[in-house]
Amino acid sequence: MNARRRPSGRRLVLLSALLGLLAACSSSGAKEGTSSSRGGGCSPPCGANASCTPTQGGLPTCDCDPGYLPCAGRDGGSVCTDLLTSSDNCGACGAACAPGLACADGGCGCPAYANIRTCLTDGGLLCADVEGDPNNCGGCGIVCGSDRFCERTGAGMGTCTCNVNLTDCGGVCVDSPDGSCPDGG
Repeated sequence: MNARRRPSGRRLVLLSALLGLLAACSSSGAKEGTSSSRGGGCSPPCGANASCTPTQGGLPTCDCDPGYLPCAGRDGGSVCTDLLTSSDNCGACGAACAPGLACADGGCGCPAYANIRTCLTDGGLLCADVEGDPNNCGGCGIVCGSDRFCERTGAGMGTCTCNVNLTDCGGVCVDSPDGSCPDGG
């Protein structure tokens, strides 16, 4: 006669612990057999700039990689963020740069292009295209008159030039059909 053996006390403890762990996983949203791309068993997998980290006696958690800090994301969740480069969290969580400004080294400023300058205006900082902006032509605050436009020179600067059909006569734009200055200048 085959008598079924009862599990020993040690096996019962292991079986009980395993069932408890499976119950904890299913109630926390973790799925059996899933893992992040960096390993560890986090479910759902960790987002960008985060790694799955085992915890003592509990489920693994997603922790931000070195150089990144958790900040509130647009969806309300936590996002691992580089405070030195994030325009939404520049220098501190929630410190967003104004539209058009970029975050560099934890401070808001203009993107690094040859023709872009950071100009201080009554309204705050402005990223000006000094190669094409008629209000900042060639530099901050250099305004071309209504008879001029900001011409691109190709050297990261602009110059105020007389509009089409006007001739520059000694710094004054004049209407001259033949392109000559009235006084010969």
